[in-house]
Amino acid sequence: MNKKQAVIILTLLALIVCAGVYAAKINSGNLYVNGDDTEGISSISTEKNTANLFETARLERDKVNTEAITNLNAVIDDKNAPADKIADATSKRTTLTMELKYSKDIENQLKLKGFEDVVCNIQSNTVDLMIKSKDAKLSDKQMKDVESVVLSVAKIKNIKLSIKQ
Repeated sequence: MNKKQAVIILTLLALIVCAGVYAAKINSGNLYVNGDDTEGISSISTEKNTANLFETARLERDKVNTEAITNLNAVIDDKNAPADKIADATSKRTTLTMELKYSKDIENQLKLKGFEDVVCNIQSNTVDLMIKSKDAKLSDKQMKDVESVVLSVAKIKNIKLSIKQ
């Protein structure tokens, strides 16, 4: 597979993700952004179904990351681009790919620890977690589990947590 085919495949993947996000928004009905979170973190909420909330957040994260990777690949594949821009784009693509991998690993490990649903997004040395919990607050043991998983996978201490019921 050559680079041109890879760019086409990534572009088609981005379009599929966009269609999925659009369909999820249409099906969930009352999706809105709530900016009055006590920690200053914007949270996405839905009145009907929390499962759709987590699904939509995952799809949106994947859409944004796919678009970014596609744009970086375009710079990397541009034969007229300066070497420093290609090196910078390669570095950013590697970082973004690792952040996405770490996000998915953190989600899977936290689900194995007993959390019902989790969405993780890593950006600029910060881990944003949205966790589905029956309680409005996590127990001390659950907080330690979250911290240990994030530290072991991503080696990041700055965690922003949002609990959804």
